[in-house]
Amino acid sequence: MKENKPKQIVLILAIFLLTLFVTIYGLNTILEKPEYNDFCGDRSAKPVETQESCEVDGGKWINLNEPTFRGYCEITYECKNDYENARENYAKKIFLIAMPLSILIIILGAFFIPVNSVGTGLMLGGVGTILFGTGSYWGHASNPLKFFLSLLGLLILIWLGYRIEKRSKKK
Repeated sequence: MKENKPKQIVLILAIFLLTLFVTIYGLNTILEKPEYNDFCGDRSAKPVETQESCEVDGGKWINLNEPTFRGYCEITYECKNDYENARENYAKKIFLIAMPLSILIIILGAFFIPVNSVGTGLMLGGVGTILFGTGSYWGHASNPLKFFLSLLGLLILIWLGYRIEKRSKKK
């Protein structure tokens, strides 16, 4: 039976994209993404004349010490910090769920799906899920954590590649 490469490539890409959609939208359904307005509401710019009134409203007074302009109030200072902390926590949760999920998807595609184009599409979807998971938290992670995770991911993929190659030689 003659293989139809263009159709296989389209199938691989479609499975890759839909695997990403399922994981991303699934995680966003399970975990509530923080919204800026939930933390800061509608804090429209209003004139704040003193440091005291600024801080009472949850802002931070920025001193300029200029003769014509003493300073200004960053009115969203506290709520913005709370929002950023919630976003970091959300990104960490996404990361902690997406990483093992992506490894499972790659293993599923590599070892348990006998149709080559379907397995390849799932494996690519797993790689995309790795990018989604790490991309959401990477900016918050420390360099030693980034190094450890990169090394761990590399070792897992080398092991997986070895197992796939060994398995294909047996056939």
